[in-house]
Amino acid sequence: MTRPTSRPRSTSACARAAWIFAAGALLGSHHESIASPSTAAANEPVSETYADFGFDETDTGLAHLWNDATLSNGAVRLNSGANSQGAWVLGNQLRIGSGALRVEFRFRATPSADGMRLRIAPLHTPGYPEDTCCDHQIDVHFDHHLNSDQPSEEEIDGNHFELSHNNQHVTSVTSPFGLEDDVWRRAVLELDGDVLTFSTVDEFDVETTIFDQVQLTGFEPFDGQIMVRGWNGAGGSGCEHWIDDVLVTGSPGLLVPDCNGNGVGDATEIALGFDSDLDANGVPDACLPVTLTADVLELSLAAGGTQHLALSAGIQPAFNLYFVVGTASGTAPGVPTFAGTLPINPDPFTDFALAHLNTLPYGSNFGVLPPSGDGQITFTVPSGTDPALAGLTLHHAAVVLDMTGPFGPVPSLVSNPVPLALVP
Repeated sequence: MTRPTSRPRSTSACARAAWIFAAGALLGSHHESIASPSTAAANEPVSETYADFGFDETDTGLAHLWNDATLSNGAVRLNSGANSQGAWVLGNQLRIGSGALRVEFRFRATPSADGMRLRIAPLHTPGYPEDTCCDHQIDVHFDHHLNSDQPSEEEIDGNHFELSHNNQHVTSVTSPFGLEDDVWRRAVLELDGDVLTFSTVDEFDVETTIFDQVQLTGFEPFDGQIMVRGWNGAGGSGCEHWIDDVLVTGSPGLLVPDCNGNGVGDATEIALGFDSDLDANGVPDACLPVTLTADVLELSLAAGGTQHLALSAGIQPAFNLYFVVGTASGTAPGVPTFAGTLPINPDPFTDFALAHLNTLPYGSNFGVLPPSGDGQITFTVPSGTDPALAGLTLHHAAVVLDMTGPFGPVPSLVSNPVPLALVP
């Protein structure tokens, strides 16, 4: 057993139901790209910053909050009360093991809280950190009590750190401090190839090495996510784990290619069926250009007329759906979706468009895309429309729903917006 050391710190009914489900997910989802890496001064060692943030009441730090995790008092509360669990999951993937990686965050736990875990693992389902998700995963367990958390047979007492790899025990040490003493500390994990070091830093800036230069036998590089999870079993109300001030740095080039910025690496997105790759070029079809064009950009309210929209979405799998939605409130900031930002600001006209699928004033604004990915949509302004609408500009944009993935319909493509000016 290693003893810790201390040192100063360093279109049918079914189709409509599927569309309704996806539209709800679209309007409720939020995926952002990770912050741009910092630029090193000339001749200095080059390192990139992959995440550097705290938390406030509206920002989850470019990440997912899972299950019982909530934002509160400028930090993330992972869990609270009996039988509670939650996690914070970084939304972007990194090339784990392809260079040096450093993960830091502040943490604390209240009395009678159960355990917490820092996990680096391959993506299984976006935002969902399963207990036994994958091969290669690396876990540092902050265990406050003897419990049945896997792998449990190696637990040495009720207040210890445990390192596991591939869901197998590697080593354990008794914590040099109480893991539920309600004191903020900083956790620091460093992974260089297959060698891991883990330490904690107390409020006096004294660093204690917990696991020192541990080699992970059989380690293989992988594209993975970083998460911190807290859980509580028998503890009562107020048994909580908290994290704040997450910093992820490492060698340049660890960020996995993510053409649409949805937090899922391109190769993983294709392999897990989140998107197709019909041309087999290694880039999800969601990143292919999708265009919406129009024959006219203004219509007279007095005379009326029809705007003909042409959708071109590239080669599509069978049964993919599309819909066209509108707004009278502009295109920015738009609605974040799994496929990128839909350039539509939801407003009453959006509700009107969704309530008039394939119904006047719309024609064919919802349906199944042919294999060519082409669609023809119309929007008609009746003659004698209220002149008070003069000066208003409408915008329309298209969304393609992938119906082939394992998780039901998800937005796979969003188009550019097309304006329509209403004139007297």
